[in-house]
Amino acid sequence: MTGVAASGMDRPGMDDALAGLGGFADRGVRLARRLRGRLGALPWWAQVGLVWLVGRLYTLFWTLVVLQHQPALPALPNPGSYFDYASIWDGGFYRQIHDQGYPSALPLTDSGRVDGSQWAFLPVYPFLVRGVTLLTGLSWPVAATSVSALACLGFLLVCYRLFRLRQDHPTALFAVAMISVATTAPVLQFAYAEALAFFLVAAVLLLISHRHYLTAAPLVVLAALTRPLGAPLLGTILVVAVASVISARRAGDRLQLGSLAVLEAAGGVGVVAWPLIAAMVTGVPDAYLATEAAWRGGLMLGPLEAYSGSLAAIFEQFAPVVGVVGVLGVAAVMLSRPVLRLGLVLWTWIGMVLGYLVLVAPVSTSLPRLLGAAFPLAAAAAGASRSRAYRWLLVVALALSQIAYLALLWHLSDGVHDRWP
Repeated sequence: MTGVAASGMDRPGMDDALAGLGGFADRGVRLARRLRGRLGALPWWAQVGLVWLVGRLYTLFWTLVVLQHQPALPALPNPGSYFDYASIWDGGFYRQIHDQGYPSALPLTDSGRVDGSQWAFLPVYPFLVRGVTLLTGLSWPVAATSVSALACLGFLLVCYRLFRLRQDHPTALFAVAMISVATTAPVLQFAYAEALAFFLVAAVLLLISHRHYLTAAPLVVLAALTRPLGAPLLGTILVVAVASVISARRAGDRLQLGSLAVLEAAGGVGVVAWPLIAAMVTGVPDAYLATEAAWRGGLMLGPLEAYSGSLAAIFEQFAPVVGVVGVLGVAAVMLSRPVLRLGLVLWTWIGMVLGYLVLVAPVSTSLPRLLGAAFPLAAAAAGASRSRAYRWLLVVALALSQIAYLALLWHLSDGVHDRWP
């Protein structure tokens, strides 16, 4: 009897507790909806800014976690702060350019071949950071990472405007979120030139889409002198120019031949400027290419040789099959409906980047970072389905992959030169 009575007395209490939990859950849902409504009421640039901020804090958190497990090494005797850790790898070469400029003579190895040096890295980013350090007195690590983070903000803002040419606001915002937390997004706030280069490229693509060819021309040269993207830019410009002429003639519109000619000339300058500068300063005609080849043991490779050679080293007898599958995969991506819906300018840029990488880049740990130049693919992926669950799954998957990138590739080991982010 006592047990039954106790049980009967407890049931109202349990019901009250469950009712309380239900009320708490309802309040949580209402709060979430209210918060989403308030965020949705913000102007587009503020929403993109929040996406940028969340992405940068996310990368900061995981970088600090990885830093706690970084042992001291000759290449990094004192892991130090976030700013120091975010300035390793390519950041070390950019710092040499910032501090010393470029050597007038190519450094050589003991065997007499050209060694790796600053000449493999383009000048706009380190010289911009040098201007910042001179004006502010900030150290290289702080100034370089700050420039990259701010350039990343500009990149995401321009990306949103670029994606909105073909997509609605939610799709464009999800695409920007994917870029902000992508696998190699850490380099967008580290001492790397990617954020600045992608900002310039996105601005060029947006201006070309609006047919502001003259305004885009100087940015083409700057972008090509920030990252080696001159060839894809020139290819994109040529395709857009031909399509513009054909379209204008069919519609009877006024041709912008002069503006297109200036833009094409800028694309050509972007391709040849740095190799010519390196040759004139060092007196070695192929100084830039020879320096790039230093990372491949001095081998000067022709088109597709880096791609096929790396596949042979990784997959051995299966390399031809993997290589063909890779090329077919690129073709399938380019012919997919979400990519085609991006329009001629973005579709051409993606194709030029992917084709360029197949022609000149090996399959290596650097490949995910190099693929970042094909950033409009994020808009295609976000636009492949209107399902909110699908889009959030993409964002979460990319964010998780970033942890692996930081833990496996950014983290220095004794075999420092065996890997390269």
